[in-house]
Amino acid sequence: MDEDSLQDNFLNVSKLNLKTFLDGTEMMEDSLYEGQMRYIPEEVKEDKNFVEKIVYVSPIRHAEGNLYLSQILAYPEMYEQMLQVLKEYDEDIISINYDDNERRIGKGTYKILSKSNKKALPLNVYGDGMKKAILLMSAVIAAKDGILLLDEFETAIHTSAMNKTFKWIIESCKKLNVQVFMTSHSKEAIDKVLKCSPECIDDMAVYTLYKDSEGTSVRRLDGKMAIEAQDEMGLELR
Repeated sequence: MDEDSLQDNFLNVSKLNLKTFLDGTEMMEDSLYEGQMRYIPEEVKEDKNFVEKIVYVSPIRHAEGNLYLSQILAYPEMYEQMLQVLKEYDEDIISINYDDNERRIGKGTYKILSKSNKKALPLNVYGDGMKKAILLMSAVIAAKDGILLLDEFETAIHTSAMNKTFKWIIESCKKLNVQVFMTSHSKEAIDKVLKCSPECIDDMAVYTLYKDSEGTSVRRLDGKMAIEAQDEMGLELR
């Protein structure tokens, strides 16, 4: 068993393989694990184009209960906006708190206070949609001035809640200087992202892979062209 396989089994977390290309030539290959603290040589950090902060969220991360909520407390206005979005999942939600008194395996518990319940309940009793929305939104805060990688971002998000959830993510990424990369096989989810925030459409682009005589190629469409391709030409971008 090679070193990478041993590391995968030991960590038991999702891994993302990253390759960096310059003018079509592969310059570097690396692996990024959820929650990984990577060693980065000082000479790499000195590069003016280097971005140290990279946050990766896998399709099933929400099921593990690992969030970035503590960091959003530094942004009261965004916290209030996040609560408004979460009303799509629980219309009576009041707040989200971290209970350090019920420590399990060295960690406390996130609890949601809602008018529909007599006391705050652990986030784990809520559905995957609520968990995924909170994870995605808190990950935006964690990625401030960096890069956010969302793999199959729409997983567990109900279609009725997509507009407000994706709008918050896209607009908050722009506000916090986050470059976000989102992957999906869902035509509906891609359409929701493209149309959720008209003021951010010029900052969006859609990349699709397709087979041709030379193998696999990449097609790039800016946000407006992608919407036209879907709505007027009937192309499925996924």
